[in-house]
Amino acid sequence: MTSGYQPSQDEAQAAFVTHVLAGSLAFISCGFLGALGAVLGLLLAKERRPFLLYHVNQAIVLQLGVLGASIVLGIVNFVLSVLSAGCLGFLLMPLSLLVWLGGSILPVVVAFAVKEGQWKPYPLVGEKVLNEWKPLVT
Repeated sequence: MTSGYQPSQDEAQAAFVTHVLAGSLAFISCGFLGALGAVLGLLLAKERRPFLLYHVNQAIVLQLGVLGASIVLGIVNFVLSVLSAGCLGFLLMPLSLLVWLGGSILPVVVAFAVKEGQWKPYPLVGEKVLNEWKPLVT
């Protein structure tokens, strides 16, 4: 993915911890603290190398997307509940659950590929973080 760069075992382990922390904190906090988990993974690392920075950045982008989607869905759910006396608010519950589970499970799935030193991208996010977007963390 990036011209043959092979991460060290320590770097792969730090990227693994980053994804597991992001997914775990997203699960515990219903998506609100997932980005903090990615930053904690970076802070626990010994050094900032390209493999780790790629995975930290894509974890932060995914978790900020989950946070944004959770906030928007919560507001829309509240408005629908108020306008319909509680009858329509439940319609967005399955979508909210999918966003929460996606932000919690996807990082753990990616973490196991990352532990082996693979440049595993998240769907929709990973390639953009690597090729198009300016990194959030350097």
